[in-house]
Amino acid sequence: QDLFAFPPGNSQSLISTAAAHIPGGVYGIVIQEPYAFVASGDQGGVLDVWNSDLSSKVNSVSLGSKPAALACDGQDFYALLPDIGGFIRITYPSL
Repeated sequence: QDLFAFPPGNSQSLISTAAAHIPGGVYGIVIQEPYAFVASGDQGGVLDVWNSDLSSKVNSVSLGSKPAALACDGQDFYALLPDIGGFIRITYPSL
């Protein structure tokens, strides 16, 4: 239920530069600088948008169901929602 950020380009370091508690657990992560998109089980299922350094959450979108996976294609994010037997597409306009 925690998300950690590590220094970019340093595969030798296991010391995180930041951490965030993610209620409901993390079910998928997509990094598209300067953001980290995190699908979680919080509040029944949400897609949270964080600054990639985890300094702050900048947006949150309800998924309506607990996600099992997250994928993206450009501005379009796809969350697999087993409870509804399918997926939903969310377009994030600022990318």
